[in-house]
Amino acid sequence: MNSTPASISLDLQTIAEIDIYSQFQRQIVLAPYTTWGVGGAAAFFLEPATPLELVAAYHWAWQHQLPFVVIGKGSNILVDDQGINGVVVCMKNSMARFWQDQQSSIFTAEAGCHLAKLALAAARSEMAGFEFLICIPGTVGGAIAINAGVGGRDSNACIKSILLDVTVLNPDLLRSSATERNGSNQAAQISLTEFCDRAIVTIPASELDLSYRHSNLNQRHQWILSARFYSPQTASRADILAQHRAILQKRVAKQPLNQRTSGSTFKQPTSNENNKPAGWYIDQAGLKGYQIGGASISAKHANWIENDGTATAQDIKNLIAHVQQVVADRFDVQLEREVRFLPQDLITN
Repeated sequence: MNSTPASISLDLQTIAEIDIYSQFQRQIVLAPYTTWGVGGAAAFFLEPATPLELVAAYHWAWQHQLPFVVIGKGSNILVDDQGINGVVVCMKNSMARFWQDQQSSIFTAEAGCHLAKLALAAARSEMAGFEFLICIPGTVGGAIAINAGVGGRDSNACIKSILLDVTVLNPDLLRSSATERNGSNQAAQISLTEFCDRAIVTIPASELDLSYRHSNLNQRHQWILSARFYSPQTASRADILAQHRAILQKRVAKQPLNQRTSGSTFKQPTSNENNKPAGWYIDQAGLKGYQIGGASISAKHANWIENDGTATAQDIKNLIAHVQQVVADRFDVQLEREVRFLPQDLITN
């Protein structure tokens, strides 16, 4: 991996003084932090003010052998009704700064920066190529992790088209340091100061294996702190804002934005001779409006699942499984979830 030390400036005195445990909230119900509005409690919960606090939270979680989860605005995830017995870091309202280098026109954004804000900043700078971000209800970190975008597998309107590099927390470097020193894999042997010095690196976008709704960051156990974006395309501010309006109007017309949903539930199928989106198969199977408990297939867009306010996470899981089974039986097409189940889909520390 051609990674380089990150340019994030970390004050050593601040690192030495941080007491992350005292900043955790305990047994915080996660439903209000997800767009579906379901899910149990996090054993430890943190909204980090700085990248350092996120790093410290991970360091503490690994020392105590607890699962570690980072969420943004809470879309594209389904938190189990039993919650998460680990550390959950939420960036819905934190780590949201972004800035532009006036000489290079490169944008740098923290992982919690909302995508729509980045789209509007690019418009003000008359930088084209960011328009698709205006309609994605997520944050920079979550968007990079799945190479978020609009359209199908052939669409270029995705994070890959504008991403230069990412600065990440790479715990593998912590593991190797502990093993070299102690012949073990115990993070307790590495101080937070040394962890920050060794485990924060910058990786070029070309090494993230970005493809349709995929990156290798989850497999690598890496957590995004910030990222840099750039597009050589230019357009007038008026033209870019006109594109924003057109994109949003199309979204309002086709998607149930006034309901509790999590965005697209399934990816576009790969075993798909007709090149049809997932919603087409669900619609043709007669599943629009189909309901289990408080969860139902949207009548407006078949690839969206709505919560009527009474749904549980299990209702939604059962509905997803039912849709997959019906579509497989009728069309011999396997629908792959775009939604992550937490903690089921976690990669352990």
